[in-house]
Amino acid sequence: MDRILDPNTAISRQNDAKQLLGWIACAKRPMKWYEIQGAMSVDLEHQTMDYEGRMHRVHPKVLCASLVEIRSDESIELVHATARE
Repeated sequence: MDRILDPNTAISRQNDAKQLLGWIACAKRPMKWYEIQGAMSVDLEHQTMDYEGRMHRVHPKVLCASLVEIRSDESIELVHATARE
């Protein structure tokens, strides 16, 4: 979290990491990367969907480093349940 919140980290990357961690922490089951990308493409304010324009272009391990783990089935999970707290 220190690296994500570091003032030298680009604001857009901080926001992407926070958003990704929020999706993972609040999901009832492990989400696959394509499911997260699909959810990110929806703009509720404008009631539009733009998959290409709103998708994460940075790999989740780059955004969240050791906080997340990517399973062989491409689901993304927090490394440990205590990370939700």
